[in-house]
Amino acid sequence: MHLSVTCAEDVSFITPAMVESAIAGTYLRGYRVLQQVAACRDWPRGEIPAGFHEPVRSDVPVLLVSGPYDPVTPPRFAAEVAAHLSRAVQRTIPEGHHGQGGLAHPECFTGIAARFFERGSADGVDTSCVAGMTRPPFVTDAAQFAALLQAADD
Repeated sequence: MHLSVTCAEDVSFITPAMVESAIAGTYLRGYRVLQQVAACRDWPRGEIPAGFHEPVRSDVPVLLVSGPYDPVTPPRFAAEVAAHLSRAVQRTIPEGHHGQGGLAHPECFTGIAARFFERGSADGVDTSCVAGMTRPPFVTDAAQFAALLQAADD
C-alpha cells in the first residue's frame, strides 16, 4: 500500500535536482529517498489526474492538529492547507508529532476531536489542554527509572 500511494502521488514528481538540494549537508545524504525512487521505478502505479497537487478549497469545518516533532506532516503543512479552507482551525500540540501516542494526557486530543465531531465545528472548542501534552522524561539511569515508576504510582 505504501509504495502504491507514494510512487504515484509523490515519488513520480521528484527530480534529481530536488533530491540534491534536499539532502545537501545531511548525515545519511540521499539514502532513504534514493531507495524509494529505485523501488518506484518498477512499482505499478495509477495515473494522477491533472490538478492533483492543487490545493483543496472548501467551506466544510476542518480541525487540523499537528506537532513540531513530525517530519512528515509538520505544522507548516497544516498552515498551508488551512489557508485554503475557510472554516479551518489549526492547533499545534507543542511537543506533538504524527499523533498523540507517548505524550501525557492523550485524552486531551480525543476530547478535542470528540467535541469537534459533536458540534460539527471547531468554533468554541477549548484546546488549551494541549499545553499539558508533554513528552515523558528521557531516563538515563536506574535511579531516574525508579523515580519515574514511583511518580506513576503516586
